[in-house]
Amino acid sequence: LERLETETALIAHPAIKAAKERFATAHKEENRCIILSQKSEQTEEIKKADADRDTLYFSYRLAVRSALHHPDATKAKAAKRLYDHLKDFRSLKPSMQLDGETSLLINFIQDCEGKYLTEVNALGLKPHIDALKVANDKVKSLTHERTDNSAKIYGELRAARRASDAAYLWLARVVNSLVVLDNANAKCDAFIDYMNVLVKRYKEQVLTSKKHDKDDKDPKNPKDPKNP
Repeated sequence: LERLETETALIAHPAIKAAKERFATAHKEENRCIILSQKSEQTEEIKKADADRDTLYFSYRLAVRSALHHPDATKAKAAKRLYDHLKDFRSLKPSMQLDGETSLLINFIQDCEGKYLTEVNALGLKPHIDALKVANDKVKSLTHERTDNSAKIYGELRAARRASDAAYLWLARVVNSLVVLDNANAKCDAFIDYMNVLVKRYKEQVLTSKKHDKDDKDPKNPKDPKNP
């Protein structure tokens, strides 16, 4: 597109002008979708909610451990049961994968709201569990929302990429046709020469992954003698 802008004789031709505008429009849409695919509006919200639930979980752990030596025997006993419950979730860490942490916290919270509710209430930790549940549900909701949005964006990106490819190929066909039909006016030669060199360079240096050859010292057939 940038090169075409310098080819005044070429883009003066109505067929080239139309093909160029079609390609420019498709290329702009493709870039829009690429930018969207690289950024999610939910990411920052997820980070905050994840940090909130981590803080609440560690605050709960600290409160339980602090109550292990409570002077009230009933509270100390409740703390012991909750501490043993925490041991069952020793794999629950803020460094773990986001969805894995969400799943473990769902199970943990269900236990605290059911099997260990008496002990949780005895230590006055129900507000901690309620807040932890809100934060964990928010992370779960936002991650699902981000996944849905990403699927839509990638669908749009695939469609935009196809449209951009088709517009580029059509532009190439129009230019190649004008070489035969109207090259005296369109003057396509310089543009074609430039694009052939550019495409060749991209194929050889940009779009082709480098393959590492096997050690030349190792013959393909071990039975064959090495070349002296």
